[in-house]
Amino acid sequence: GGGGSSSSSSPAPRPYAPPPPPAHPSFARIRRDLTSDAAVLATVYRTLHVHCRRIDDPNEPPKKSTADLRGASAYSSREAMSETVLARAVHLLTLGAYAWQNASSSFSSSSDGSSSPGAPSLRRGDPEERERMRRTWRSRGGGGRGSVFHSYTDPPAAADWIRTVLLADPAVVTDCRWYDGEENALLLLRRLAREGGSGSGSFVAQDAAVRGGAAWVCDFAARHSPGAARALGRGNDDSRAA
Repeated sequence: GGGGSSSSSSPAPRPYAPPPPPAHPSFARIRRDLTSDAAVLATVYRTLHVHCRRIDDPNEPPKKSTADLRGASAYSSREAMSETVLARAVHLLTLGAYAWQNASSSFSSSSDGSSSPGAPSLRRGDPEERERMRRTWRSRGGGGRGSVFHSYTDPPAAADWIRTVLLADPAVVTDCRWYDGEENALLLLRRLAREGGSGSGSFVAQDAAVRGGAAWVCDFAARHSPGAARALGRGNDDSRAA
């Protein structure tokens, strides 16, 4: 676990793990399946929230009762916090960034009609190729029944993954109304990068790799999503640490 006080300076953005080496398409599919699975992403969000939610004074009673919250013990015990578990969450998000940045079946616009800046464009004059990609993208991973992209028609791009994973309403991500009004995953990652955790000293990550990894995910999001850049208070071309 972590303890102590947060560092006065944030570690430089650095991926928690290197890009995976080229792999058989089956392994690439597994990566996209894993990093778009709704249950996995809900667990990742809850892990970030337990460790990095804003706590101004740990001696004051919480603003929300956890009496009816599934897994409430994670919020009531300091022993439930684990830097190792938090590192796994950052690691999974790092793998997700790689997987969806490199998704070769992405389009220049997502299924909801919004722009996906991180997606390579297909030639607009090639409707047959576009239709073929629509039919086959699920075979490359990330479109199964448990995926956050299950309802998509066009192949998701990096900006779609950022919107549905890092910027999404926490109550939707967790399928739990208790999380209404809570900070999204991107803002929790920013706090992890800047402060190491909750901001009150009740949990502070000691491993610079975890904090630098969180900053890198924030930078990745800002590069590929105008919405993420705005949420972080920077322009699209701003590469500063989170």
